[in-house]
Amino acid sequence: MAEKRKTPVRLALLGGAVALAAALILGGAVVLAAAWVPIRVPRTSTPESTPQPVGTLPAKPVAASTAVDTGTEALTIREWPVAAAKVMGPGRFEYNDLLGDEILARIQALRTCAAERSLAQTNAALAPFGYRLESRFNSERNRTLYDVHREGESEPLLAGLESIWPVSVNASGTDFVLVAENAPGARPLHVLVRNDQVEPWDPGPSAYLTPGYVGDSLARITATEFTTITYQVILGAQPVYTGTAVSVGAYMPLRSFTTWDDHWVLEVDDHLIMDGQDIGQALGYDAAFGFARIGAQSFYFFEQDGLVRISYGGQVLPNAYETVFHNHCCEAAIHNLEAGPDAVWFHALREGTWYFVEASLGE
Repeated sequence: MAEKRKTPVRLALLGGAVALAAALILGGAVVLAAAWVPIRVPRTSTPESTPQPVGTLPAKPVAASTAVDTGTEALTIREWPVAAAKVMGPGRFEYNDLLGDEILARIQALRTCAAERSLAQTNAALAPFGYRLESRFNSERNRTLYDVHREGESEPLLAGLESIWPVSVNASGTDFVLVAENAPGARPLHVLVRNDQVEPWDPGPSAYLTPGYVGDSLARITATEFTTITYQVILGAQPVYTGTAVSVGAYMPLRSFTTWDDHWVLEVDDHLIMDGQDIGQALGYDAAFGFARIGAQSFYFFEQDGLVRISYGGQVLPNAYETVFHNHCCEAAIHNLEAGPDAVWFHALREGTWYFVEASLGE
């Protein structure tokens, strides 16, 4: 019997889908054309911050850096000061002018690396089944398209796909699911590829959240129409979690759905439901959001006692912020947090200054 729980929602931040495009949809490539200078900060202390007078910042942004080691993977946090909050914050196109060439180049480099790593991970997962993805730049559409090839066939199984979501393989290694947006003008608009099978995929009933394997069971989301949404997590054929949320305008409260090994996480507004438990409520957080798998560890933000902190690999990082910009829609969505297989990058406010922040594996 399905366990029914009510999930309260917070509508303080209105927005569209969380901008995890670099992790969820494979993209194009831009070369990094700038460098940063890290300043090492002891791991056990919170990085010091000197408030800047309104409208003034260092002539050249300098990245402050701190590292956290989870035993097998070290996550490094780098911060670049951008602007005093009284001058401007993220959510407007004009904010990009304050970011400057160095930070904008870094963002493009992170997106490029995320796209390349996502493609490599997808092909590694597909290889045992005799499938592979190939990317190619389409000059007419000015974007990268993808072809799905199957071993032993001269022509692509699917050609010119607009975007690819993450592949998921079952625990037994006998099947996979891969969702893609079809080629321009092709029907159906979206397809679901499985081992020896291609079928149409309707994103509407799942609010564009793609299915994935939990062990050997396929997990998926079902959701009713606006404005009060009743949603369920279906594991195999069995509902395992039911909740409600409210949509307002273009805002979709169902943010992301992640599966790995025997686990699943559904992000609803500022709540993270992991394996049927609201981890924010369980741990006494006022909010929890931005879930991602970075390397082999879980990463997310949580708000408690007026500060936003980061949890990575079961550890709380020393970095703390008053606000992390997320879950906005329309123009403001350009500065939502983003994530790739090895990094998360976002905009955060601390002591009157907005920072661009990168949390990534490696140096």
